[in-house]
Amino acid sequence: MALAGLLATATVSAGPELSAPPAAAPRSVAGAQQLLLQLLPGNRYVSTPMSEMLDKARAQQLSARFEPLPLIVSAEPLAPCVTRLLADASASQLLLRNPLDAADASQASVVELMRGGDLIGNPEGMHFGQIRASSQQHNRVYLRLAGNTADAVVHMEAAESASRVLAAVDYLRQHCDPSRATGF
Repeated sequence: MALAGLLATATVSAGPELSAPPAAAPRSVAGAQQLLLQLLPGNRYVSTPMSEMLDKARAQQLSARFEPLPLIVSAEPLAPCVTRLLADASASQLLLRNPLDAADASQASVVELMRGGDLIGNPEGMHFGQIRASSQQHNRVYLRLAGNTADAVVHMEAAESASRVLAAVDYLRQHCDPSRATGF
């Protein structure tokens, strides 16, 4: 009997019970867009036209990169399947270097190359039904939009965040695909 009392006292004095984490909300288009709205701003972005610039430079055997990468400032939902992703490219430069000649290097402003304002991204938004492929590599999420051969790339701070962004994009891509109505 003394042992049972001792065990009861030990259980009571161990402190409050830890509660289980709250259950995840059911997935929805609105929930996926909310996740993007919360996670994307403050991360970095390379648009499809920027990726095409890198591809062209590399095809000419040049080393090419953007520094710094444009900063995502908005991921605003415009409609159930459309989000306007905007990134500030005002400080971004395209750096080119000939790996065979150290003196052969140049740089250019992304804003000047894109012939636009400081913000990059489609002002009409990105329709998730137009994404033909998406993938993740470490902290980067790759998005291939219909009609393009180069990917837009979202650079997240951590691989775990990138996994969550990819899951949201894939959910939106599947639920916003107009061909889904065919059943295939």
